[in-house]
Amino acid sequence: MSTDLLAELRVVDDIGVVPLASIHRRAQTIRRRRRAGAALAVGAVAAALVVGGASLPLGSPAGPPQAQAGTNACTTGYGYGWTDRSRWDAVLHADALASVIPPTKGLAPMRGVGIHEGRLDCLPAVPAAVLYATRPALRGVSLWVDADNPYEGEAGVENTTVRGVAARSLALSDGERVLSWSEPDHHRWYVEASGLSVAELAKVLGALDLRGGSVDASDVGAAWTEASLPAPVTSHRTQAWIVQYGGPGASWDSDRVQLKVTVAVGSPAQEASKGAAFTTLTTVNGELAAYSVEGALLWNDGGLAYTLVGSGGLDRLRMLAERVEHVGLDDPLVTRAKDLADVADIGG
Repeated sequence: MSTDLLAELRVVDDIGVVPLASIHRRAQTIRRRRRAGAALAVGAVAAALVVGGASLPLGSPAGPPQAQAGTNACTTGYGYGWTDRSRWDAVLHADALASVIPPTKGLAPMRGVGIHEGRLDCLPAVPAAVLYATRPALRGVSLWVDADNPYEGEAGVENTTVRGVAARSLALSDGERVLSWSEPDHHRWYVEASGLSVAELAKVLGALDLRGGSVDASDVGAAWTEASLPAPVTSHRTQAWIVQYGGPGASWDSDRVQLKVTVAVGSPAQEASKGAAFTTLTTVNGELAAYSVEGALLWNDGGLAYTLVGSGGLDRLRMLAERVEHVGLDDPLVTRAKDLADVADIGG
């Protein structure tokens, strides 16, 4: 991943056509092609998280998994930018998304708050199943049905056999492996997996019942857990509630923190299938959560997806995450805060 390029990302305030759909869905299904060392600068992660309300894993191919195979209708969207505060009441899900971390010892004051909107040409490709195991080490497998392999055409894609049929496979440098194939019933499958050897992955996939385009993992083994998944989204509009904390001149390696809340389109457990060696599964208020060594903590709660970015490691971020509370748009913590669109240097 190019950390230099990520660090240069900033929010685009003007309305225009941008590859937002590609960014949004890649954030859910495609991990970065390479990792620059053991960890990415926290500031770069947060800068990416601001853009369009979705993370942009640079180095991934241009074409994300698409529910509509063979088309290019899912490669663009519209970035509406920051929504004026006077229109917040009209934003879909705004009341549900609005959340803050109340004043907390060790947390810098709020820098600003904002809602960032966009529109996707196609709905996100939601996983059919996400499986993970934590012993003897973290492993993860995520599956999508009738979704294209976004790596097809990339260097290194090889022919192989999966479940007794021809398949395509690519091993990524961070330990992730992606696979795609078609079952005899003509359903196409795309898989991301990490933490498993080729033989272990073949065994897991071979134990799945994929008839009818659904996943029955009852025979995969007691070590594996199937993560709960949110209901598929039905709106092409996207909304991200973003709150940032930090004093003047705050840096990402000290006291700057960012909270982002969106409608959930996947499971935090997907992080294990993207980079098991860089992920720790934990909990936030009893809900499954994933912490990345890059300095991001992800969890779902009540159909919403939360991402908290900052320094201090897992323990600090989990402590802050467990203090996140829902507030009204008229809460004084919100009404007194600056608009993020007017705050200098919100990206990095």
